[in-house]
Amino acid sequence: MSQALWYGGFHQTADWNMYDHHGFPLWPIQGTATATAAPDLVNYLLNTGLAEKIPLDDNFTTNAIPQAQVGDVIAYTWDPTRSNAIDHLAFVVDIAPGQYPEVSEWGTVPMWEPYQRRGWTWSALHNTWLQDPTLYPDVTAVLIHFTVSSY
Repeated sequence: MSQALWYGGFHQTADWNMYDHHGFPLWPIQGTATATAAPDLVNYLLNTGLAEKIPLDDNFTTNAIPQAQVGDVIAYTWDPTRSNAIDHLAFVVDIAPGQYPEVSEWGTVPMWEPYQRRGWTWSALHNTWLQDPTLYPDVTAVLIHFTVSSY
């Protein structure tokens, strides 16, 4: 996600970059935590004023997100009882009829396959709706709407 944002015009900072490392000293992870961990990235974008968080609780059942724009991010939480619960991020890549965002993301298909576009409430992994309470009883999502185009 961070690499796509940098490619799109955002600049790396001391707190959000790929040249520092974090994690265990013997097994460091390249990049700052804000660049590699979904909850940390979302907090960074919100705390620096680059984006605002729009809850989607009501919209999750209707599928429409009138505020969504191409380039925004949808942050998913599969288990809201955990702290830093954001598990997954997806870019909004298109707006389908009915103000229904279509998203694309890393981690839903094997690495050698091209990214796929899906409706933001559809699970390509399980071929069902995210509202299916038997598979996703606690799923929630928020729109991370960018307030600037780059910085």
